[in-house]
Amino acid sequence: MNDVKDVEALFGSRVFTRATMRERLPKNVYKEVIKAMDCGGELSPATADVVAKAMKDWAVENGATHYTHWFQPLTGITAEKHDSFITHPDVDGKMLMEFSGKELAFDFTSGGSFPEDLTPYRLVIHCGGCMLTEREMRYRRGLAADSGVPFTNYGTLIAHLNGILRRSLEPFPEFARG
Repeated sequence: MNDVKDVEALFGSRVFTRATMRERLPKNVYKEVIKAMDCGGELSPATADVVAKAMKDWAVENGATHYTHWFQPLTGITAEKHDSFITHPDVDGKMLMEFSGKELAFDFTSGGSFPEDLTPYRLVIHCGGCMLTEREMRYRRGLAADSGVPFTNYGTLIAHLNGILRRSLEPFPEFARG
């Protein structure tokens, strides 16, 4: 059995590159995206929707059902968010293939760069509390509470999403909720 692969041909072959964008996006949209990439700034919601549709169509044509946002902040630590183009079934039980520029937006901060104004946020998922003082964590939780924004720890959230939080609280009934 010969499974020799042409690594040069495979490497980067399934990446939504500038060349792919140039082929698939309207010229004005492509220019706005390149300007945002090269000079910074944000895309307009209309442009984000066009890019999201083109990217999703391209990805599905290449066999994708899920995608990952991979972040590389200047802290030397990376972060990922995994998601899917496939959503819950509709009323007839058919899978829906949706993706738009209105998907969740994530902000990542590191160290002392925590936003003072949390009103634009719907949820704060905080990690790294072990690297901060108790006073700083109380301050951050207070900012969230004053803004009416729910605040949770990343590890606690992961435990909840994996169904182990309730079980881990069983020895402490005073903390467990129904």
